[in-house]
Amino acid sequence: MGHSVKSARLDKAIRVARIHRQALNTRLPIRQASIDALDAAVQGIMRMGADQFVIQFYNEIRRDPHNAEILDALTPSEWTRLQETMRRHLIQLMDPHQPDDAIAQWAYQAGQTHALVGLEQGQFVAAFTVYQKAVKALISSRRWLAPKRWAVQSFLDQRIVRELRAELQGFDDTRRQWWDALRQTFHVVAHEPLDLATLWSVVARSLQQAPGVIGVQIWQPQGCEGRWDCLAASGSLPASVQDFRALWDIDSKDGAWAAWWDQTMVALDRHVEAEPNPIRSVCYVPLLDMANSPAGVLVLYGQYPHQWQNPDVKNGLELLALVTRQSWPSLVPGLEAQVLGTNRRDLARGHWEWRYQPIVDIASDRPIKWEQLARWRTEAGTLLAPSEFLPLMGLADHRELLAQGILALQHDASRLPQAKVSINVVPELLSDPAGQVILERAMTRFARGTVVLELLESGRIDDKGWQFVRALVKAGAQLALDDFGAGYANFDRLMEEPWAWVKFDRSFWRRIAEDPGRWIPTLGEMVNFVKTLGIPMIGEGIERSEHLAVAQALGMEAGQGFLWGRPESVEFWASHSVSPASPAPGGLWGLVSWHWVSERTLADASLCLWKADGSVPDEILEVHQAWHESGGSAVAEKRWKQAIYQSLRA
Repeated sequence: MGHSVKSARLDKAIRVARIHRQALNTRLPIRQASIDALDAAVQGIMRMGADQFVIQFYNEIRRDPHNAEILDALTPSEWTRLQETMRRHLIQLMDPHQPDDAIAQWAYQAGQTHALVGLEQGQFVAAFTVYQKAVKALISSRRWLAPKRWAVQSFLDQRIVRELRAELQGFDDTRRQWWDALRQTFHVVAHEPLDLATLWSVVARSLQQAPGVIGVQIWQPQGCEGRWDCLAASGSLPASVQDFRALWDIDSKDGAWAAWWDQTMVALDRHVEAEPNPIRSVCYVPLLDMANSPAGVLVLYGQYPHQWQNPDVKNGLELLALVTRQSWPSLVPGLEAQVLGTNRRDLARGHWEWRYQPIVDIASDRPIKWEQLARWRTEAGTLLAPSEFLPLMGLADHRELLAQGILALQHDASRLPQAKVSINVVPELLSDPAGQVILERAMTRFARGTVVLELLESGRIDDKGWQFVRALVKAGAQLALDDFGAGYANFDRLMEEPWAWVKFDRSFWRRIAEDPGRWIPTLGEMVNFVKTLGIPMIGEGIERSEHLAVAQALGMEAGQGFLWGRPESVEFWASHSVSPASPAPGGLWGLVSWHWVSERTLADASLCLWKADGSVPDEILEVHQAWHESGGSAVAEKRWKQAIYQSLRA
């Protein structure tokens, strides 16, 4: 009896093994066995397990930090669509009625996408291993007889292998197509005798043929206020990026300006709706000339997030920038490229000169410190102002400028009537290791409290930079917030950091000239806010008595501008004194300023008239008197503002 049972079990095992071997060795039986296995009921079970599979698959994929970074760049809608696509594909993969060609086509397209988002081939194969294991686990969880399970697994293994081959083919083809587009661009740049405008147009069209590239632009800044000119463009781009000012608002200093400023490639993920494909990534590539000066910014718009993080793509674009640089002299004869009317050859040859402008105590007309200002003397003898050379400078240039300024200051400080001097520091240097070394050494060369570092409010300083700033303060430096009101009004930083001075930007005078009834109170509120923090204030750009009247009325302690003296050499100030400012009558500006002060202090009309003079029209004075007599009623306030407005338009 026992022998017969064992014999029966052995016979059954042999039959099962034979069935499995036949299924593995013959394509038709695999297909037939699979069709038999995957009937309607089984298909339903597979659909129920697909959601679980997708979750398990992406959890495994996320274990690799690079993959996690790519997935995190997706928007919620893209993430949902990706999971749904994978779920549908799993069901198609398990459907024996689905043609192999359709599976291969989907896999080929997936390989193209994976190549563009920067997935390495090793990660690629590892992802397929996870994929295969997850499918096997899903099948093993079903209570099927062994022959059915083996047949289905064998069928799916074959499909997964075909899918892997097709995806790798799409991966390799995409990389080859990308390098083909780059090689074509290299050839045009290096060998074609084209004028600059035509060359850039050909470069843009060549790069636009690369896979995943929606469009290409080449931009060049034409001023220090964010205006850029487009040298060339290719592709179907939405209006939101055809105007670079709009893109500037999207990327701020993280994009084009950072590439121009730091002379390094910047890749960002973006989401700009466009037809037929939304823009999901932007890459900014700095273009330099042979003098190592910025020449422009190449902007590429990608179809996929993380597209420009691909090492192959980055290397290719950096090589393109190098090839462009090497060919620049033959394309622009004598390096005569003009930006802001400045000759690049002059910027490559010349030397720095230093000017000093007094910062004066308003009450006493005495200088309390000086600001060091850079000028560039070209080989031809032309003296360039900062507005002409600063937009052309990169981070390395600013290191050199800072180092040369500190060397000059060591020689000049003792020759100035008041030894305390302000130097300008671009915020990017505070996080730059080389810039930090220059500043640390400077603090060892000057007495404590004699050097004031002026930081632009329009620049952004990261946490690392702020840590370094605090260390400089401990070492004896003072901090001044420059151009306050012109950039990122970070009031938290104003309250948290140890500022010694706040300098109000000269642009307020232009705004007040347009509408004193609006901007004088606005400036007054900002001055009062800084005053509550106990920080002394400097008014920049004070050139007329009206400017001085406003600064006095609102409570600024110091001023800087042509009213006391222009930026001059240290030799000039060694033999000249600061020009005293004459009493400032102030006119209409003075009247509006003191009127705003009187509103807050409940003073009478005589305080407002203290700084007014005969230049204020009688009708303004009458309306002003009526305002005080009414106690500032709503009707009187309206008449007062209308009178100011009409006076400006007269």
